Amino acid sequence: NVRGNVSFGSPVKALKLNLNLNTGLHHGHSIGMMNSQETFSDTYGINQRIGINSRISEKLLYNLSYSGNYTFVKNSANEQANYNYFNQTFRSDLTWIFWRAVKVGSSLIYNKNAGLSQGYDQSFMLWNASLGKKFLKKQQAELTLSAYDLLKKNKSITRMVSENYITDVSTNILQQYFMLGFTYNLRPFGGRGSIH
Repeated sequence: NVRGNVSFGSPVKALKLNLNLNTGLHHGHSIGMMNSQETFSDTYGINQRIGINSRISEKLLYNLSYSGNYTFVKNSANEQANYNYFNQTFRSDLTWIFWRAVKVGSSLIYNKNAGLSQGYDQSFMLWNASLGKKFLKKQQAELTLSAYDLLKKNKSITRMVSENYITDVSTNILQQYFMLGFTYNLRPFGGRGSIH
């Protein structure tokens, strides 16, 4: 297995945002036996991620990103095991801090699959949200109520590849749930840095 990755990040001052790019390449070679004959499977893939994030102000932040993953497999013994698979993910995050250090957050994640077995090429949208409040003298404490998968659409689909077969697996995973969290920041004397 061989894998390579290149990342680049740069501020775009004119638009008051940061641009982040990430490109990855991978290759895998699997060897096996079928009916006393040596077989092998070669997997090739490329993935690209593009992300921007910005502080519109101290109280309003957003992130936008796109990632695409393309994989194709060639099998020496079974042409039906050759395939192309494409996965795309779009994500947006928004955080707004307003009246008396109350914070509202929202994340939308759209996932699209193509090239899997019949019934597994599914697209779905995830929506997570949160409501929090900072308090105490220096606002070092925060109480947050978070809601995950508000649309009840979360799915887990995985493709497993070997030298002899390809398997698509759909797994039952935790869907909508709510969580109450408490965070307290310990600040050393002198106000330099913080410990979480």
